[in-house]
Amino acid sequence: MRERQLKMILQYSILSVLILVLLFTSYSFLYKSHELNNLPRKVMNNTQINRQNLLNDLDRIYKNIGINEQSKEGVNNSEFQKLEKELPFKIPQDVQELYKWHNGVEQFIPAFEFLSLQDAVADYKRMIKFENEMKNDERFWKDNYLPILQFDDSFLVAECNSRSDTKIYSVWLEGSYTAKEYESIDQMLQIIVDAYISGAYYMNYNYLDENVILLQRVKRKYLSDEQINQIDLRW
Repeated sequence: MRERQLKMILQYSILSVLILVLLFTSYSFLYKSHELNNLPRKVMNNTQINRQNLLNDLDRIYKNIGINEQSKEGVNNSEFQKLEKELPFKIPQDVQELYKWHNGVEQFIPAFEFLSLQDAVADYKRMIKFENEMKNDERFWKDNYLPILQFDDSFLVAECNSRSDTKIYSVWLEGSYTAKEYESIDQMLQIIVDAYISGAYYMNYNYLDENVILLQRVKRKYLSDEQINQIDLRW
């Protein structure tokens, strides 16, 4: 009888601990969701995009979800100029601001790393060498493509030219596939911030994950009809 009572007490104790853990986890999730939902709504409702505000919002989001330590300090002016000289083009102002914000983020969005400028320059040289060796009539990696985000053999590249808005292209090496992803750095940042707020991007244990349906809804708020048609074709 005593053994049975002890067994029941142990079972209730384990159950109580599990309930407490569940409540704590739920509270933490709701607290972080509350923090995120009250964070950059003012930015999203502004008609005038402020890039620095969006970058600041990302910093706060990363802190709230616990990955801010993966961000590297922004590149300084002397290092930036030194690395830029290794490229056959000038890095546009909006891309410069990204690298002066952070010189790389390990988990920038689900799967993709924001490359350090050192890695971006090294990957650029590698891809140009690859293109030259292939000697294809049509180059899928243009001479002014700077890789900024990477996942395995997939890149998001900034088309570096004299235009005020730097267009972002998706490049998939294995399939020699290239498509315009974003009309500008600002459009990309708006979508990323909104994706975190809406829960389209979320932490799954220690890694970023995405809800594909929610993400498509977010993108449709900001993308042009042409870009939406590109998404539909991919689906």
